[in-house]
Amino acid sequence: MEKTKPFTYEDCCETGYAMSIEGKVIVISLSALPKQYQNRENQLYYCDGGNGSGPNPIGRSVFVTSLYDGVKMRWNRSDVMGVLKPELLPDWAKDTLEQIQSDSSPQMNL
Repeated sequence: MEKTKPFTYEDCCETGYAMSIEGKVIVISLSALPKQYQNRENQLYYCDGGNGSGPNPIGRSVFVTSLYDGVKMRWNRSDVMGVLKPELLPDWAKDTLEQIQSDSSPQMNL
């Protein structure tokens, strides 16, 4: 993977607490990541939900899946920089996102 700059607020189409982030690709602030993980790849997550994922949240927990390695984890809403602009989603993340979304879609029972 080539060395690229970390994502910034300018790479987000929505920021702040007034919007829902559930079901969207979010960017985690570099300052929230441990030093050894402070890179572009470790900033992207798919938000699965949590009390902190809604608009003007009542809680702070945000449950996510990493687009880099598929690991599920929890962040605080204050760690979220914003929602990534769709056109900036790297190719390497598209396959993981597609898999996550297909796994979370409701299954029909026949």
